[in-house]
Amino acid sequence: MENSPKETPQIVRDIPPDTPESWVFLCRSKDLPKGKLRPYRLMDRDLVVYRTESGTPVAQHRYCAHMGSDLTKGTVRGECIQCPFHAWEFNQEGACTRVPGSKKIPPFARIASYPVEEKNGLLFIYSGKEIAFPVPDLDPTLVAAKPIRLEVDAAWHLIGANAFDVAHLHHVHGRQPLVEPKIEHPHPFAAQIVHQYRISGVLWQDRVIQKVYGEKGSLDFTSWGGTLCLATTTFGSMKNQMLISSQPTSKNRSVTDILVLGNTPWRLPLRRFFTRLFFKQEADSLKNIRYNPKTLAEPDQILAQYMTWLSSL
Repeated sequence: MENSPKETPQIVRDIPPDTPESWVFLCRSKDLPKGKLRPYRLMDRDLVVYRTESGTPVAQHRYCAHMGSDLTKGTVRGECIQCPFHAWEFNQEGACTRVPGSKKIPPFARIASYPVEEKNGLLFIYSGKEIAFPVPDLDPTLVAAKPIRLEVDAAWHLIGANAFDVAHLHHVHGRQPLVEPKIEHPHPFAAQIVHQYRISGVLWQDRVIQKVYGEKGSLDFTSWGGTLCLATTTFGSMKNQMLISSQPTSKNRSVTDILVLGNTPWRLPLRRFFTRLFFKQEADSLKNIRYNPKTLAEPDQILAQYMTWLSSL
């Protein structure tokens, strides 16, 4: 009787939360001028974002605490937002400061506010109430191209996880590893991996890179809280820096914003074009995927380490 093949032990890991508490990209600073009110969808919440008269960016629950009117149709009054329906006013912390015709403020008159931070001409919003870690530092000389937004038919955590999936990078993107990568943690809320690879892809954009810059490349990728990732790809003398922000729109769907960063603005459109091609391929590969942590196997050790870390946050 032949011996049955030896089974690879399963690596059982938890699944990250459906709605993480972390930083995500909100918009570019120039896209939120003083006095402008704009809607924003943060995971499963509808918000209004605006700048006060002093220039402070604010993100709050979209609907008034009084009768639920849409605050994106309201007005910025100094450091407050005014409801369009009865002119109730709320400050940056969400507390009601004025009810026309009354000297009393009802105890229910409060709207939820979310932390917002501005850095390098970009705005970031925190999805929880207590900030667990700061927005990662960026090179102050970098500017961002117009964001690339992709709707992805996959859970939010799989976007960043793909950078820790060596087999995926090889099979889907033609990035053949030259050395075995490992995960480092420069911060308790950050996971970093560096890939050195040979470009073996057969797409036309891969052939362009091979011809112009050679066959070898690298990827330096750091995930902050799973939702905000900084990536640098290097091909010969060419370096492309990106900020990648992912958040859930439902249990198995998400949206990703990719910003190409650089200190030479005229080069950004071309880099943005190639970056969009890569991430469109990424989104297509994730279409309708349903991740099961119980089926990770021995070749998925690095991915399992990343998922275990992410689930522990």
